[in-house]
Amino acid sequence: VWTADAADGHSQYVAAFNLSDQPQAVDMPWNELQVQSAHPAIQNLWTHEEVPGAERLTAKLPPHGSLLLRVR
Repeated sequence: VWTADAADGHSQYVAAFNLSDQPQAVDMPWNELQVQSAHPAIQNLWTHEEVPGAERLTAKLPPHGSLLLRVR
């Protein structure tokens, strides 16, 4: 999992990568990813859809899959 501050100063990017040949689950609390809000506004940057807020980042990544989110 990779994180970076956005240029707007209010958002962060969170990316998760599955480098394996098997599906992988991601399950991390936001504070471990340096996200300040317990229930952040989340946008999936691949699908452009808003993701319901949650207390944790949870995702299932297909083999060699990735996830890119903007978190506010």
